[in-house]
Amino acid sequence: MDELTRVLELAGLPAQPVLKEDSPEGWEGTVKTMKKHKDIDNPWALSHYMKNKGYHSHKTKSGKEKHESIDECDDSELDEK
Repeated sequence: MDELTRVLELAGLPAQPVLKEDSPEGWEGTVKTMKKHKDIDNPWALSHYMKNKGYHSHKTKSGKEKHESIDECDDSELDEK
């Protein structure tokens, strides 16, 4: 047992930190889709990074595309962006 594990055990804390897996609001479907890709090891961190950089999620909570193609979008939605 290494020193850190022993100190944590004496303090009554878990040896492994508990990480909260939480996606940004509106990014649940994107994270769900990212989990399926073997190259993405932390979809929650990547989704927070992308949101902070100004990206927008293109998936619904269920993981389906919000808009199948640009033709299905209303012109008003395009004007907002």
